[in-house]
Amino acid sequence: MGNRGGSACTGRVAGEEGTLTTRKSEYTVARSVTSWRLTSGVTGRSSYEGPWLEDGTLSQAVSVGASSLSLANRVRGWCVNSVLCELEERVQATDRPSEAEEVQLEAVENRYFSHFYVVSVLWNGFLLWCLTQSLFLGVPFPHWLHGLLRILGAAQFQGGELALSGFLVLVFLWLHSWRRLFECLYVSVFSNTVIHVVQYCFGLAYYVLVGLTVLSQVPMDGRNVYVAGKNLLMQARWFHILGLVMFLWSSAHQYRSHAILGGLRKNKAGVPVHCSHRIPFGDWFEYVSSPNYLAELMIYVSIAVTFGLRNFTWWLVVAYVFFSHALAALLSHRFYRSTFVSYPKHRRAFLPFLF
Repeated sequence: MGNRGGSACTGRVAGEEGTLTTRKSEYTVARSVTSWRLTSGVTGRSSYEGPWLEDGTLSQAVSVGASSLSLANRVRGWCVNSVLCELEERVQATDRPSEAEEVQLEAVENRYFSHFYVVSVLWNGFLLWCLTQSLFLGVPFPHWLHGLLRILGAAQFQGGELALSGFLVLVFLWLHSWRRLFECLYVSVFSNTVIHVVQYCFGLAYYVLVGLTVLSQVPMDGRNVYVAGKNLLMQARWFHILGLVMFLWSSAHQYRSHAILGGLRKNKAGVPVHCSHRIPFGDWFEYVSSPNYLAELMIYVSIAVTFGLRNFTWWLVVAYVFFSHALAALLSHRFYRSTFVSYPKHRRAFLPFLF
């Protein structure tokens, strides 16, 4: 097979004889997918769902003219997968350079996920500093920040345990951002896949807004935080302890999940050697295909517990995380099952034993 950075080997299986024609253009491969699907005998999808071709199989197909239907199906499956794989390389060999430039302008590499956590560490660290100053030193919030909090409805909350809850949650969010940033830089091994620039911008805005959402739940007295009883520690309740335990437990499992995924692409010395997918095993991978998403959901649930299980605003955030991560987990689960014939059948996509 040709190397991924250079010319791409592509093919089209057409007619009953299954003749194979090689081409150098990836764009031609993209146009040929329809022909492969029409000859597969299954409307709307390729009949090949197994692993990619072994090294040298494509050359063998060329030499024998793809006379074997089984071999032709394997070639077709390899070509379809190659289209998806080569899109990760940002359409380097397209016949239409203008289209490639358009794709590059609209896409951001997955490895830029670290930018989300850089923003979160800095922004939510600033919010935590402002809250700490107000709680322990009586320093009022800046006028512009207080104005933002009023827009988000901070004035409607009165007393109770929310002052300590808000402080703990901001600490959780800041520590979570630090850990995820560390994982992006030193644990995870990203492929060259991309996300749309709109998704990238949304991710940046999300971590700004989620910190403001947390801070808006803190009871205010003018530009200062209102603390019932004037003693923050006296507000401690059972759900603060339970929320802390759940947060630490979920964070440990998410780190373990990312370490397992990163380890699949590293050698024994811890050096990344490839970006291909393999079947992960261990920890929560024995139950679901995306335990990192499950752990993320549990982290947000732990924050809801820390708020005393009665904060409606944060439960809306939890609902968003649930549906977005459930969809991502389902797509990942389908990819694993269609790519690996030996994939464990007992695993669920997102929720153990359920979904």
